[in-house]
Amino acid sequence: MTTRICPWGSLTRTAPARPGPGRGRCAWTVLRRSGLALLTGLTLALSVAVVPAPAAAGTQEITPSLVFQLTEDLNGVLAALHRANLTRPATDAAAPRLAPRRPRHVYQKAREVFFKVQKLRFLNGLDQVALPPPPGRDILPKDVFGLVRAASESLRALLPVFDVRALPASASFVAGKTPTDVYANLHRASLALDGLGIPRVAPNDVMRIALTIVDDLKLILAEKGISPQAAPAAAPPARKEPGDVYAKGTQLLDRIRRLGDSRADLRPEGGVVLSPEKTGRITPADVQDRLQTALAEVMSIKVAAGIDAPTRIAPPQSGKSPSDVYAVLETATAMVDLLLRG
Repeated sequence: MTTRICPWGSLTRTAPARPGPGRGRCAWTVLRRSGLALLTGLTLALSVAVVPAPAAAGTQEITPSLVFQLTEDLNGVLAALHRANLTRPATDAAAPRLAPRRPRHVYQKAREVFFKVQKLRFLNGLDQVALPPPPGRDILPKDVFGLVRAASESLRALLPVFDVRALPASASFVAGKTPTDVYANLHRASLALDGLGIPRVAPNDVMRIALTIVDDLKLILAEKGISPQAAPAAAPPARKEPGDVYAKGTQLLDRIRRLGDSRADLRPEGGVVLSPEKTGRITPADVQDRLQTALAEVMSIKVAAGIDAPTRIAPPQSGKSPSDVYAVLETATAMVDLLLRG
C-alpha cells in the first residue's frame, strides 16, 4: 500500500500501488467540491511531459474511414467508463449543423479531446502527457489518426481505475467516411468526457487559443513585410459575455474568409467554409469551438504563405475573463485587416 496525495489539494488517502476500483467515482464526486486550486493544478500538469503522438502503423494509407474507426473505439471506451461510473455523457442539443470539415478542423477537435483525456487522468492520479506542436504543413488524415490514437491510449489506461475489467470490442471498419463524420464523432467523445466530471471549459482555456491565433498572425504579417505593431493590443472592454466573444470570433472567421477569397497567396487549402452560428445560450465551450476553427484556418494560411514554423499553443493562462479574450480577438481581427489591405 502507498499513500497518495490526491490531485485536488491536501486530501490524502491510502491507495494500492496499482489503480483500484472506485477511483473514477471518487474523482467525480470530489470534483463537485473543488475550486481554483484544482483548476490551477490541472493547468500546470497539462504542460509537464511531452510524449510524441504515435504514428500510424505500417505503410497503409490513412483515410478518414480509418480515423473514424479509431474514434468509434474511443467512444466505446468512454461508454464503458460511463457504465462503470454510473454517469452519462453531456449533451449539446442546440449544436448547429456542421459545414463540411477538413482534416485541419478535425485535428483541432482531436486536440480538444486529447487534453480533456489528460484532465481526466489528472483527476484520477495518472501522469499527464502533452503532444508536440503540429507539423509545419497542412494537416493530413494521418496527423489526425496519430492524435486520436494518442488520446485513445491515454484513455485506456483509465479502464482499471474505473474497475472496467474487459476491453470494449473493437469497432468495425466502415468505408466512405468523411472528415466531417470524424469531427462529429470527436464532438461526441468530447461531450462524453464532460459527463465524467472534468472541469468545464473556462475563459482561460479559450484565451490560449486566441493568443495562439495572434502569434501565428504575427508570423504571417512579418512574412509579408508588415509590422505587427500596426495592430496594437486592444484594451479589454467592460463586461463582455461569452456570446459577445462568440460573435467576435465569427467576425474574425468572416475576415479570414474574405482574406482567402481576395488573396490567392493567403488562401487556406480548399478555402474557408463557415459553419452556421449557434443560437441560444453560448458557453465558453462554444467560443472555444469557434476559435479552434479560426486557428485551423490561420495555420493553413501560414502554410500558404510559405512559413514552415510549427504552431505552438500559448502557455496556460489564469484569471482571464471573456472581456480579456474579446480584446485579443479584436487585435487578431485588426491583423487580418492589415493583410486585407496589404
